[in-house]
Amino acid sequence: MLNIFLTVICGAAGGLTARKFRLPAAALTGSLITVIIWSLVSQRGSMPSDMKVWLQIFSGMLIGSRIKKSDLADIYRLFLPIVILFFGMMAMNLVFGGLMHIFGGLDLVTALLSSAPGGMQDMALIADDMGGNSIIVSLTQLTRVVFILAFFPTFYKKILMREPVHMCVCQDHKPSEDGAAHLPVNLKIRRFLFTALLSALGGLLFKAMQINAGALIGSMIFCGLGGICTNRTYFPVKAKIILQILAGSYIGAQVTRGSFSVLTQLIVPIFIMFVGTTLYTYFMGKLLHRLTRFDRMTCMLMCTPGGCQEMSLMADDLNCDAPKIVIIHTIRIFCVITFFPGMIEMITRLFA
Repeated sequence: MLNIFLTVICGAAGGLTARKFRLPAAALTGSLITVIIWSLVSQRGSMPSDMKVWLQIFSGMLIGSRIKKSDLADIYRLFLPIVILFFGMMAMNLVFGGLMHIFGGLDLVTALLSSAPGGMQDMALIADDMGGNSIIVSLTQLTRVVFILAFFPTFYKKILMREPVHMCVCQDHKPSEDGAAHLPVNLKIRRFLFTALLSALGGLLFKAMQINAGALIGSMIFCGLGGICTNRTYFPVKAKIILQILAGSYIGAQVTRGSFSVLTQLIVPIFIMFVGTTLYTYFMGKLLHRLTRFDRMTCMLMCTPGGCQEMSLMADDLNCDAPKIVIIHTIRIFCVITFFPGMIEMITRLFA
């Protein structure tokens, strides 16, 4: 128990410190790095094994709480880009995940989840559920987010300078909590408990059905349906920070001095991921622009496999259609979490 307490304290200290420096996915990144260091130095990193299920449930709750009834009209208009991006993501995952497996020396599950265009936290938890290496998955996914945030804004601006792009000005995207900001505290608490109950019910049900990443998928589906039917789902920002800290601590606590040696395997896979992310974003953005006639930069940002929050901030900075981009990325994460575990399981069985 003492080891668990010290691990959480280290994770919280690292996560909150990283937030002050505004690092990408700060609470998750900071807690992950701090707990890895703590685990390597002290060899006392520890978290409860059954915490994975509840982390998946609350991660699904976070994603599902973004979905409201008002989003359905936008989803209908975005049907074509969603279909194009879904099959594009699947092709990218298979091609570059296969290359990471063949040339990078990673097992197939780990390689496919490392190249999957989902969130670092979600993919790492799914890897742990499917027998992959969650440490490698979290490190490669983290590297991709850092690479996108560090390199892609300059990449986009160079495209803007070279090509005539018609930009559209839009209203800022507001996170799911803003709509409930004016509500009294007791109503916020009731909505949060309602959302948590829906998510727990869906997550535990899907887990009992022995579906891969079932707790995450079931929680997300039930929470999303609850938001569409009632418009009363709610997930506060502070709860998201706590969730990220606990998830980073859980993943980081699995790092031992023996497992740390896997870092030497990641140079080739990370290089393949960098190349794959850049090529996919550029060419898929061009294809989406031609087929949908959305402005070029909006299409590029729709294709960029970064976090929903980071992509919306980039969209605002480049004067793109931020609401469309946020909806696309929410659906992207939903599709990756819902469909990719089953697809990856099928592929691993075929090539086992």
